[in-house]
Amino acid sequence: MNFDYKAKLILALISLSLISLPALSETNNERFISAEELIPGEDGYGLTVLRGDSIIHFPVKYIGTINKVEPNRDLILIRLIGDPFEHTGIIAGMSGSPIYFRGRLLGALAYGWAFSKDPIAGVTSIKLMKKLIEEQSMDTSAVNGMIPLSAPLWVSGLPVDRTGAAWSRIDGLGFLSAPAGRTSGKQSLEPGSAVGVKLIDGDISMTAIGTVTYVEDSNVIAFGHPFLNRGISRLPMCGAIIETIMPSQQISFKLGSASENVGVMLRDGDPGISGMVGPTASMLPMTVELKTLWGEKKFSYTIAKDYVLTPQLIDIAWSASAQSGLFAKGAAGVEVAVRIFKDEKIIELRDRGVVSNSPLEVMPTLPVTLLFENPFQKFFPDRIEVEVTADQDLRRGKIYGVRALRGAVKPGETLPIEVLLRVYDEGERIERIDIPIPEGMNEGTIQVTVTGGRGFARSELAQPRTLQDLMKTLAEYEPSNMLVAQITSSSGLLTETDRGILPSLPPTVQRIQRGRTTKPNSIWQKESTDIPISGIGSVRVEVKE
Repeated sequence: MNFDYKAKLILALISLSLISLPALSETNNERFISAEELIPGEDGYGLTVLRGDSIIHFPVKYIGTINKVEPNRDLILIRLIGDPFEHTGIIAGMSGSPIYFRGRLLGALAYGWAFSKDPIAGVTSIKLMKKLIEEQSMDTSAVNGMIPLSAPLWVSGLPVDRTGAAWSRIDGLGFLSAPAGRTSGKQSLEPGSAVGVKLIDGDISMTAIGTVTYVEDSNVIAFGHPFLNRGISRLPMCGAIIETIMPSQQISFKLGSASENVGVMLRDGDPGISGMVGPTASMLPMTVELKTLWGEKKFSYTIAKDYVLTPQLIDIAWSASAQSGLFAKGAAGVEVAVRIFKDEKIIELRDRGVVSNSPLEVMPTLPVTLLFENPFQKFFPDRIEVEVTADQDLRRGKIYGVRALRGAVKPGETLPIEVLLRVYDEGERIERIDIPIPEGMNEGTIQVTVTGGRGFARSELAQPRTLQDLMKTLAEYEPSNMLVAQITSSSGLLTETDRGILPSLPPTVQRIQRGRTTKPNSIWQKESTDIPISGIGSVRVEVKE
């Protein structure tokens, strides 16, 4: 997280909450107070949890209000009084803590300054939060340079030393993350209690933590600022136990353990989050099974459904499994199989490589992003299964030459190509590829280039017209134990209709595809092998009638 050390307000702490509350009655206005009614220096109090699940009162003092920091929005300033805040400052995880004056609710503690010497905080008015509850559209722009501060993201089931790819990917989400625990049982939610939203559950757990602002019947609101700013959402909500406060000059934060789910978050907007106790959120099941030379282990996860976060959460779960100590005892040959289940259909992708300590060396990320970013319809798999099998076969080949068995070939004939490999622990090997030359190909010189498979980056991805087309596209995945031959010619020997470019591909892959569509003079031939291949080789051949 980048902080402006001099002037910028930062959203201090994420809290969590749950669905859209029904419109609040006018009689509830007696329970709320506006900043216009307050006098600078007036005393009030807030509610939060600093240890266990006991809600404590903490004194605050009203400073004043900065009017119209953005259209239709003022920034209410308060100061927290006494311990521990004089030492810790505002604490990540307090976001959403209800603030009261004269026994009436002013709003939710939601903002603060990084590196501030004094515990001064900004409050989101309950009036704005009521508008969220009533499902009115809200302006979600930043307030005079304020940016959301990552929610404290509690992570259990990973090494506490924060090493490995999983932690790196968690940090990439932009949250303030820390090792934490889990506890059984359910905590009731009331103003001031700790609340969490679960992103992953199972063999690892990831939960963003905040504080409840207001409860009416089974409806809950929290935060005072966005979580993911998705508008309508549906993520699992849980309670939490606070173990301690971790003081920091940058931003202090709560540490503790997430408990069992108690409801679902349904609304996520600028003034906060709303949800409901009781319902459950649908999660994506995922398993990773490791079968190594030194033992077997199976990991099980359920992953929150969010079109932006879910692919990243899948890769975090994959990374967490892959960094298992089962792969810490030396090199191994590894095959990774990914199965994506959807409506009784199965998409299966396989790859093979030789790894030093992790199957991430074979498949760094799971190839699911294309499906989530498809332009046709919403897509969530029914489940994902990953199977990793390790053996003692350390052979891998490197291309050191390519030769054509014929110096010239006619259109409609087959061009035999030999690929010369140096194979670890085996010696030299020759693999043969027979390439059909299309009828009607013009005379001229063609170049045959042979490489190992490179995932999606080297496969021909035509413009899909439906989600089903896109799912077929995944079958074009090229594992590293595949030889891929490409025939090209600068003279335009082949005639092909233009292909579209898949808009959701990463920019690097789109550039590759644009190169193919603007020069449609290549054909491809692929052959599987029993070893992973690296390197590149090429040969020129004449096409003659």
